[in-house]
Parts: sequence; C-alpha cells; structure tokens
Amino acid sequence: QPVYRLRAGIQPWMGRVEVLYRNEWGTVCDSGFDNASANVLCRSLGYGTARSITTRAGFGRGIGKVWIGGLNCSGDEPSLHMCNGFSWGSCRHSDHSRDVGVDCNVPDVYDGQDNMVRILSVTKRRNGVKSFVEVVVNKTAYGLICYDDVDVLMAQVMCRSMELPKFLETYKSGTHSAYKGQRYKGKFICNGNETNVRDCDMSFYPVSKCDEGDLDISCDQSMCIAK
Repeated sequence: QPVYRLRAGIQPWMGRVEVLYRNEWGTVCDSGFDNASANVLCRSLGYGTARSITTRAGFGRGIGKVWIGGLNCSGDEPSLHMCNGFSWGSCRHSDHSRDVGVDCNVPDVYDGQDNMVRILSVTKRRNGVKSFVEVVVNKTAYGLICYDDVDVLMAQVMCRSMELPKFLETYKSGTHSAYKGQRYKGKFICNGNETNVRDCDMSFYPVSKCDEGDLDISCDQSMCIAK
C-alpha cells in the first residue's frame, strides 16, 4: 500500500504531496487533482478535509519520479490509490513543474468530558516542528499549557496527535507575549501508548501566569506518514 507525506510546508498539515512506491519517494501531478482528491489525501493523513490545493509546484519542485496523475476521486475513498484513474507513472509532466500540494484542515480534538485540545504548530526547528499546545476547558475557555507539569509520556502522545510520531524534546518558551488567552497548569495523564491525547485523562486548572513559562514541544516532521 502506498505511503503519503507532505513536504516543504510551513506546517505539518500542508505541503507538496509525496508518495513512496518501490522504495522511492516521488510526487503527485496536479492533473486531475481536485478538491475530492485533496479531501481523500488529507483524511488519509489523519487531518480533516482540504482547505486548499496548490498547483504548478507551488511548494517547490520535488525530486524522484512523478508517480501519480490523472486521478478521478469521488472524495469517499480511503486513499488516493483507490480512486478511479489511478495508475503509476501516469503524469506527462516528468520535470516536476506540475507537482501538487495541499493545505489540510486540522480538526479539534475532544475528550470524553467535553474538553478540547488544539496543538498549534508555530515554527520549524531543525528537522522538527516546534509547537505550543492550547486547550479548551468545557468548550469555553481557551488557554496555553504551562511547562511546569510536563512529562515525556504526555509529550510523546501530543506528537502522535499531530501525526508526527516521534517526540524530540520539550522547551520552556518564556511566555508567548502576544497570546491573550488563559494559562492552565496541569497535564494529560498518559501511559505513553495512546495514539491521541483524547485517549488520556486530563487535569487542568486556570492560573494567572505560568511559573516556568509556556509549554512548547518539538516533534520529528520527517516521520509523518499515512496510516
């Protein structure tokens, strides 16, 4: 089964579409790649529907072969290789001038107690994505998580929630001075085996400021692959 990933975007949920076939990464042609195709791709990567499509190598030209072109998806398929018109090497533009990219919607993550978690990626750092984490308690009060109570198991599951399976490190950010929302002390209580933070217990309470700064985490973007 093909493996897909996004590259060259400023966030992990956007970028040039690449696919692994015969142990070689290549790209997807924009010929026939419409909103239905983009929705299939985004959902197969664990995101929501597609926000937008970038044609004509808008995220830069890839390398390797242009593996796929001429798709005719209905939008309900679980993966691009299930769409009508799929065949390997079916794009005429082998110079990567028509490499397609997507920007996927990122769904909010709810737990069983009507709390919500949003992991907001802000900058790239080395081979990873440095991110800060926002929670919503009872669907009303947005806020950042304090660094004070972070642990490795919690951070590992946060990365998995972004489809970035490998945790690199945590940071004390100081404070995000432009952020006007609430701060929360507390944590996700995870055993480290969960695939999403909604599978962990949550315990948060509001504070006026974080003693040790806001929580930032860094995840390895190079491991973002389809399920």
